[in-house]
Amino acid sequence: MRQGDKIRIRLKAYDHRILDQSTREIVETAKRTGADVAGPIPLPTTINRWTVLRSPHVDKKSREQFEMRTHKRLIDILEPTPDTVDALMKLDLPPGVDVEIKAFGHAAKQKKKQRSNDVKKLEEAGRSQYPGWHAAKERRGKWRSTESSESSWG
Repeated sequence: MRQGDKIRIRLKAYDHRILDQSTREIVETAKRTGADVAGPIPLPTTINRWTVLRSPHVDKKSREQFEMRTHKRLIDILEPTPDTVDALMKLDLPPGVDVEIKAFGHAAKQKKKQRSNDVKKLEEAGRSQYPGWHAAKERRGKWRSTESSESSWG
């Protein structure tokens, strides 16, 4: 991969011990292959709570409370080498760990640039095919701006 590239790995799990073990494996693998690592960064734990009646028919005051905690970690791998990517693909993580991987850098920038060029081409094709397209778009913008100023209840 090129200089300035970055891989962002986001891990989620219900058990923090398994999550910490997985982050340790990923960090060790990345460092062993020569990449710089930032993290693991602990993200806020999401807590979902439920209150349930113990009995289906009577005893409304008797209730049970449950909670489920989702622990999260973030790891940034800066300037990964091709060996780093191969080693991370071969890594076997324990079940119960959700992994999201995003790649940033030159290839991602090229994709974004290509998408914006495609949108520009579609807009130009629409303008040439429908001559009033651009004027109608401007009228809609003016209509929206006047509507927001008239609707003040001040």
